[in-house]
Amino acid sequence: MQHILVVEDYPLVAKRIRRFLGAVLNRTPESIPWCEDLELAEQYLAQHPVDLLFLDLNLGGGDGFDLLKRYTADRFETIIVSANTARALEAFEYGVVDFVAKPFDQERLTAALSRVTTRAKRAARYLSVKKHGAIQLVDIDDIYAVKGEGNYAELWTRSGDKPLHAKTLDQLLRVLPDHFHRVHKSYILNTIDIASLQRPGGGRYSALLKNGEEIPIGRSRWPDISALFEDRLPS
Repeated sequence: MQHILVVEDYPLVAKRIRRFLGAVLNRTPESIPWCEDLELAEQYLAQHPVDLLFLDLNLGGGDGFDLLKRYTADRFETIIVSANTARALEAFEYGVVDFVAKPFDQERLTAALSRVTTRAKRAARYLSVKKHGAIQLVDIDDIYAVKGEGNYAELWTRSGDKPLHAKTLDQLLRVLPDHFHRVHKSYILNTIDIASLQRPGGGRYSALLKNGEEIPIGRSRWPDISALFEDRLPS
């Protein structure tokens, strides 16, 4: 978490967040950037790398969801810090790591930080991707596989599209439902779509999908995946 941005319109709350973060991360609060409105946040994100965003939802008449929808296709993670708990479920549908309700203490903020490096307890409902300069929502139920493509991830959908997402496979696993599993260094599979597991020999393993595609399974991941589908192993 080298680069953090706090987006909060109340200076005292922003100061509290930055002070808690500084204490946990052994940094000075002043070293953690802060933007007080959506316009400044947009400008900052356009000019600086960010790994983790702390975002309020009510920003002086602006809606933090506008920023969330626009940037969930980017590589950074997001933690919502808001008193508007009625929108928590909606926030998790966009794949945020955590929703911290106001008021909060340092222990709660520390717990939110810990979830950045562990699988999220709530799964996203859809992912947003950038396509032709616009934001497109991809329903996670439409995704049957995810393939790593360098610093991006290719979402394989049943509709045939394969849009690119800016998050890595490890980052996506934190927000995808539990039936998505990392089966290979380059693949995540929606295990609902696995028809059977294959052992063609020569130390090779694979999953045959219901659509007829075959996806490799890494040797080190085979024991965990095969344990999930003992009834689908070849005799």
